[in-house]
Amino acid sequence: MGRNRISKSKDQHNRTKRGLSVVERGDWLHIQGTITVRGESIRYRKSTGLNSKAPENWDRAEEILRKVESEIQDQVIHGVKPTPLFAELVEQYLLNRDPGPTDLRSLEELLKKFGNMRVSKIRKAQIDQFYRERFSAHSPTTIRRHQRSLSAVFNFAVEDELIDHVPFFSKPKIKKKKGRNMNKKFLIGEAELIIDCAQPHLKPILAVLLSTGARVGMTLKLLKEHFILVRTRGRVSFLDSKNGNAYRRPLHDYTIQILKEWLKIRNDTRPEMFLTPKNQPFVIPKGRGGQIKGSYNKARDKAVRILTQQGSLDRARVIAKSTPHWFRHNIANTLRQDKKADVKTIMEAGMWESEKVLLDNYFGDTHEQTDAVVKSIPIGTKLTQNDIEQS
Repeated sequence: MGRNRISKSKDQHNRTKRGLSVVERGDWLHIQGTITVRGESIRYRKSTGLNSKAPENWDRAEEILRKVESEIQDQVIHGVKPTPLFAELVEQYLLNRDPGPTDLRSLEELLKKFGNMRVSKIRKAQIDQFYRERFSAHSPTTIRRHQRSLSAVFNFAVEDELIDHVPFFSKPKIKKKKGRNMNKKFLIGEAELIIDCAQPHLKPILAVLLSTGARVGMTLKLLKEHFILVRTRGRVSFLDSKNGNAYRRPLHDYTIQILKEWLKIRNDTRPEMFLTPKNQPFVIPKGRGGQIKGSYNKARDKAVRILTQQGSLDRARVIAKSTPHWFRHNIANTLRQDKKADVKTIMEAGMWESEKVLLDNYFGDTHEQTDAVVKSIPIGTKLTQNDIEQS
């Protein structure tokens, strides 16, 4: 397979006579030549994006050649301009936009599936099947979040007049239930009880989650150098967040003390702040969580037993449903309900970039104005004899 590859089939021979051919340039296959339609000569030269070293790519390049010929004829004869490749849309989108890490990962997978396809040839059923198979075990909310990456590319392409309209594809319905997250909050001492019941390796992790409301994944990646463990001036720097931004957040003295005790127990020179029960760094698979789920459940269940023994049955039932991600909900609900903090302050404290995400997914309490109006209703006033006589 090389630059002088000879095509022996009659069909391939005719295509070469018409002017277009597949040639090898360096390690890549190109389609080039001049095609004449109704007396109009059109010169074409473009890479297929296929590596010439793979024998099967020559046949794929021939298929692309046939499509190119058909598209050129449609354009000249019928005035139908071919839509760009999906890869071309993504390329222009990345040149003009600055997507975050999650969007980049989504686009990488979409390119593998649709990169060499004309946008006009991508069917709704193909898009739906891609998301159905790729996210078969995920919630509708997760699917919609990843679909936003595809929508962003299509919307940009329409704005930039690369395509005429946004291709249609199915979006799973998400039914928002108001107030569903308002109980994801620890009362005073409950989170500390869980931490007391935790294994030594888990205590410092939960203490940082309690103090910052950070995500578990970004917390487990932290190194010792990211911390300043000085009372009243403690800080932690998150350099690898889900949205790609870096944050520096204060640490409560309670958390600083637990971290110091943890480092004293370890007494090693490893750079990682957190280690597994086997004293190894956490390995976080791409797009997955759950690294501390088992350890957390044991600590939580022990705390639930203590609450039950103390007679706090209602709170025991609530805490029994908690997960490590509750610590993120907790900082939102605590600042909102107890400290009456405004949304912007809570976004800053919990490292949220989207107000909508915070409002929809992390707390759902009654607004202060509604509280005041409801509490002003004269409920509980007993009827007096004078009221009876006046009526």
